[in-house]
Amino acid sequence: MFDLITAHKARAHVTSEDEAARIRGLMGADNDFVVFGNGMDITFDSMKITIGTGEGFMNGRYFRLTEPVELQLGEFEKANTYRRDSIVLELLENVETGEEHAEFVVVKGAEYSSKSACIKNEMPTESGNDKEKLLGCFLFYDAVFSSTTLYSGTANIVFIKGVVWAEDSILKLQMKTNVTDGMVSNLQKSFQDGCKKIAKACTDKGVSTADNASPDTIATNIGKVFQKGKESFHTTYGGSGYEFDTNGTITIPVKYCSYFKITLNEIGASFCTIECGAMKKTLSKAGESFSFAPVDFNSSYLKIAAGGASGKVKGKYDVQYSI
Repeated sequence: MFDLITAHKARAHVTSEDEAARIRGLMGADNDFVVFGNGMDITFDSMKITIGTGEGFMNGRYFRLTEPVELQLGEFEKANTYRRDSIVLELLENVETGEEHAEFVVVKGAEYSSKSACIKNEMPTESGNDKEKLLGCFLFYDAVFSSTTLYSGTANIVFIKGVVWAEDSILKLQMKTNVTDGMVSNLQKSFQDGCKKIAKACTDKGVSTADNASPDTIATNIGKVFQKGKESFHTTYGGSGYEFDTNGTITIPVKYCSYFKITLNEIGASFCTIECGAMKKTLSKAGESFSFAPVDFNSSYLKIAAGGASGKVKGKYDVQYSI
C-alpha cells in the first residue's frame, strides 16, 4: 500500500512523527541537530556554561529555546588535572502520556594528568527516569577543561548558515550550490579588489595600468615597474686627494668608476703611464693632470706606473664610483 501521508483524507491524520520524518528526510540523516543562523551561542563563567537562545531542528522536531540555559560542569577532584566534559541534548518521551520534551545534560569525564589522555565520553543510552524513554541523544558541545581554565572545545552542531549538507539529503545539491556560489562570488570579488590595488600601485610607480587590466597585463607591468626601479636606482661614492708614491706600479680597482683624475706632484722617473683597458696616457711633468671615465673602457683595474729612468712618481688622484 502506498500511503500519502500529507495528502487530504478528510480527517486529521498527520502526526508529529510524520512531520519529524519529513524534516529528517530534508535535513539528511547526518544532520540530526540543526540550528538556524548563529543562535545558541556558548559562553563560559568559571565552570558555568550558558547556552543562548535559538531555534532549529532536532531529530526532525522543530524547537525554539526562548530563554538561556545555565549548566554547571562540576568541580575538579584533583588539582592540575584535565577532564573532557560533553554537553548532550536528550530527546525524551513520557512513557505514560507520550509527551516529548528535551533537556541539556552534562556528561562528566574522568580526570587525567595530561590533556592528551582525555578520551571521548560515551553517549547516554537511556534516561535516568523510569517514566521517560530516551528517543535520541545529540552531542551539542565537547571540550577539554583544566582544573584552572578551559583548554579547548568544539561545538558539534550544524548551522543552517553555510552548512554543507549530508550526502543523503535531497536539499544537498541545492544548498551546496548556494554555498559554493557564495564562496566563488566572495573569492571573485577579493581577486578583483586585489587586482585593482596592484594596478593602482603600478600606476603610482609610473606604469599606467587600468583597474580592469587582465592578470597577464598586470604581470607584465609589474615587470616594467621592477625594471624602472633598477634603472632609477643610482648611488655614487668615492673621494679625492688620495696620494700615491711609487717607483714601480700601483693598481686601483675601477669597476663602476665613472670619474678618475690623476695629478702629478713630483716625477723622478722619465714619465708616468696610466693604463685602463685599451686606454693609455703618459704624463711627464709635475703639475700635469688627466681625467677620464674608466667605465668607458670596460676594465676592472687601472695601473699607474713609473717608466723610463729609475725614479719615483708622486701624486694624488680623485675617484668616483656610480652604481
